[in-house]
This record gives sequence, C-alpha cells and structure tokens, in this order.
Amino acid sequence: MDKVQFRVLYREFLFRMVDLEVLSPQALGDSSKLFGQFAAMLISISLALTIMGFGAAGPRWMTVDQRQMVIWSNEHFLISFTMLIVGLFAVLSWDSTFPTKLDVMVLAPLPVRPKTLFLAKVTGIAVALALVVATLHCLAQATWPYSVAAQAPLVFDGHAIPLATGFLNYWRTFAAFWITLFAAGAFIFCAVLALQGLIALFLTRSWYLRVSSWLQLGLFCFFICGIMTMPMKASPTSLAAAQGNGLAGWQFTFWFLGLFQELKGSPALPVLAHRAWLGLAGVIGTAAVAFVFSYFRMLRKIVEEPDILPSTRGAIWLPSFGDSLQTALGHFSVRTLLRSRQHRMIFAFYLGIGFGLTTVVFALPIHMQGGAIRMQLISGTIFTLLLSLVGARIVFAIPADLRANWIFRITPIRGGLNCLRARRRAILAIAVLPVWLAVAALLLWWWPVSLAASHLAILGLLGAILGEICLLGFQKIPFTCSYLPGKTNIHVTLLFSVMVLLQFIGYCAYLENGILDSPWKLAGLLAALAVIWYVLRRRTNEQAESDDLGLMFEDPGTPAVQGLGL
Repeated sequence: MDKVQFRVLYREFLFRMVDLEVLSPQALGDSSKLFGQFAAMLISISLALTIMGFGAAGPRWMTVDQRQMVIWSNEHFLISFTMLIVGLFAVLSWDSTFPTKLDVMVLAPLPVRPKTLFLAKVTGIAVALALVVATLHCLAQATWPYSVAAQAPLVFDGHAIPLATGFLNYWRTFAAFWITLFAAGAFIFCAVLALQGLIALFLTRSWYLRVSSWLQLGLFCFFICGIMTMPMKASPTSLAAAQGNGLAGWQFTFWFLGLFQELKGSPALPVLAHRAWLGLAGVIGTAAVAFVFSYFRMLRKIVEEPDILPSTRGAIWLPSFGDSLQTALGHFSVRTLLRSRQHRMIFAFYLGIGFGLTTVVFALPIHMQGGAIRMQLISGTIFTLLLSLVGARIVFAIPADLRANWIFRITPIRGGLNCLRARRRAILAIAVLPVWLAVAALLLWWWPVSLAASHLAILGLLGAILGEICLLGFQKIPFTCSYLPGKTNIHVTLLFSVMVLLQFIGYCAYLENGILDSPWKLAGLLAALAVIWYVLRRRTNEQAESDDLGLMFEDPGTPAVQGLGL
C-alpha cells in the first residue's frame, strides 16, 4: 500500500510544479501541452548550445596555450549557464517545495503516512531537477564532449597536463560532462533549498510568507544580474585569483570548472576541484537537514496558520484611474500583482532579464568609447521596457484565483471603451511608468539633461505604442480569465527573440544614437512615433466599441470546424 501511495503522490507532486488550477476547463485537465511548451523551450536552448559546441575548441591558428584558455572559457560558460537555468527553476518552484493547505486537508484524514508523503515530495523535486538539466543538454551532448575531449600536453601553473586523445578519453569526457553539469545544478538548487528551509525553520509561517516573497525577487536579481556580470573568460590571471583565498575564490562557477578538469583526468585546477566537492557536500547536507526539520514543522503550521495575511495600514495607496469603474479595475490589477507571489515571480522574471542586460553595460571596460556605451544603454532600456510589457501582458492572462471568478461574472460589468481605458491605464501603470521612472533617474544622473530628456520622450512613446499592441484582442479583465496551454509556440518565440529581436533592437539603438544629436531628426522621429501611437489607439478603441462578445472569462480553444463568417 505504501508503494502504491508513493507512486500516486510522486506523479501528482511532479506534475504539480505548475499550478494547474489556472488552466481553462477546455484543457480538460490535460497539462501535457503546458509541459510540452517548457520542454520545447529547453530543447530550443539546447539546440543553440549544440551549435556553439562546434566552435568550443577555438580556431586552429591559435597556440596550444591560447586554445586551452578558449576551451576552459567555453566550459565555464556552459557551467554558468546551467546554474542560471537551474537557479531560475529553483526560484519558480519555490511555492511547490512544501505541500499546500489543500494537500494537507485532503491527505490528513486518509491513511497516508507522513514518511510516504515526504519521500514522494522529495522524489518529485529531484526528478524535476534532473529533467531540467537533462532536457537542457539533451542535444548539446553531441558536440561539446567531442570538441573539448582532445587535450595537447602543456604546463599550467606548475602542473603538467598530459596528452589526452582517443576513444576512451572521449567517453571519460562525456561522463565528466554530465557529472559536472548535474553537480553544478544540484549545488545551486540545494543552496536555494537550504535557504528556504532555514527561513521556514526559524520563522513563523506568517513571517515566512512575507520574507519569502521578497527573497524570491532578490534571488531573481542575483541569478540574472550576478551570473551575467561574473567574469566568464578563463585566463591565467582569473584562474590564479579563483584558486587564491581572496574574494575571487568564492566564485563558485569556477569551482565546477576545476571539477570538470579533475574528472577529465587533468591536474590543472586542483584547488577549485577541492572547493567544488566541499561546497557540494556542504550545501547538500545543509539542505537535507534544513528541509527535513522545516518540512514536518511546516505541516503543522499550514493547518494552524492562515495563508492570507492581514493588511497593514496604508500599505498600498493608489491614485484615481478615472471614473469608478476604471478606478476599481485599475486598483484591482495593481493590488493583485503586488499581493500574488506567483504573478510577481513571473513579472519579475521578465524584468530581471532586462535589468540584467542593462547592468552588463556598467560592467563594460572603462576604455570603451562613449558612443558604444550609449548605444548599449539605449538598447538595454528599450529591451527592459519591452520585456516589462510582455511580462505584464502574460500575467494579466493568468487568473489570480479561478474559484473567485464568479464574482466578476455576476457583476454587471460590460466591455467596450470604458473597460478598455481601465485596462490601458492599468498596463501603463504597471509596466511602463515604473520602468520609465527608473530609466529617468538613471539617465538624468548619467547623461546631460537634454540628451536624457530626448531619450525619455522616445521611450515614453515606445511604451505607449507597445501598450496599445498588448491591448489588441485583449477583451478581458486582468487576472480573471483562465489559461489554455498550447496556443503559443514558446520555443519558436524564444528563437525569434534571440535571433531577430535583439538584432532589431540593436539596430534601432544605432539609429537613435545618431538621431539624438540632431534636433530636426529627433523632432521627425517623435512625430512619426506619435502618429503610430494615434493610429494604434484608434484601432484599439474601434475594436472595443465594435466587440459584440463582451468580456471573456474562459480562454477558448480552437474549434474543430471553422466558420466562414458569411
């Protein structure tokens, strides 16, 4: 009976890494399309890594020492990127680490042992982590071990690295490839799990809920900004500093580069490999102890203490958004985003990527020309604004609580122009205004006032244009419509964003960089953007006025028979 219960609970916890209650009833409880999208996204990334693996060994014209540094730099990039993906996965699965109140209330009256429940939860988390790492490198394993397996004899930091070639050396590199990546993923995941377990162990549940929300945001910024700003290039100077006892010795991504060399049979980085083994054992032990004690303590607190925290005085004050309907929908949208941990995490994920790219600008070498830094800063601010709007549009389509959806269904709220204005002001207040104010504070400190004002005017018009694009076909109240998976090919969207969108934004930044110094060209650009915004605004208004279907509360699927509309 324990084995049957374990298998049922294990499958339930594994497929509950995503909240399935937000799915549309037309999905019929089938989450395969949703998980298929996640798998397709990881496989798309693996395909890009596979292409990079062909050049991991560096060009042939380099010397042996130079090619070795290129190989180690590429290996370090692969390890750091794996840690970044696993770290983001650990933060996104934060709320599914412990059972929910519904799990406890349903399973407590049943003859299920707490030990069985605990083992099923741990196994589900471990399998999910293994699937993320395996899917991420399922295609990259074909090129990376082959490219980095061959090793010419050389001397590095007083250690003689022997010649390594042949069939057996390839399979040893292949095994070291997977062991290192799984170890790096386990290290970063267990570090997050240990931090979460310690907080749950020493804090009450109410304070745990308060602290964990802000801690998730902080971890997002750390993984995206911290890892992106770390030195990725492996050089004799950086490796010597990493093997020392200073601050550079705590760069854990270099630890697993040393572990990879040790598993390959190279004695080049023994200090880093030793630190990798110690760090891995330390975080796994700390995570195991903290999670076991906090898990059984949390089971009692989940039942005893409520999940909904009492509000504080004057915690969220918002201005009027217009008339009573516009103000009510605007306040509902802003407060729902601020109070919902799930929506905050998704929105923070997109903001963190844009903020991380902008942060990289300040990590550039000082000797770079001012025009290059200005172009990077322009493209970073535009990309941050774009990702903020994309994140807001995505979280608007995810319901906060589907069971409370009936409140809006029985309320006599009509669609149309008035409801569109409320949605427009909500998306501008959530996605455009905070980014614009942050960029304004940065540019007014970094640039001259005239130059900063010109770019802020362009950025404001771009935000208004992109906001109107997000409102096209969006006849819903934010956070009230169920989600139907499988409608968006996220792997295609990801490839388009990486291959096309970044290049397009860079080209736009190049054009704007030349226009900012010319008042007449600047005036022409602002006029063109204003005309585009006016046309899109009229289009969305006409669409809202002519919409006969009204508000949508269920995301419909594609019908089996298409009507001609005659």
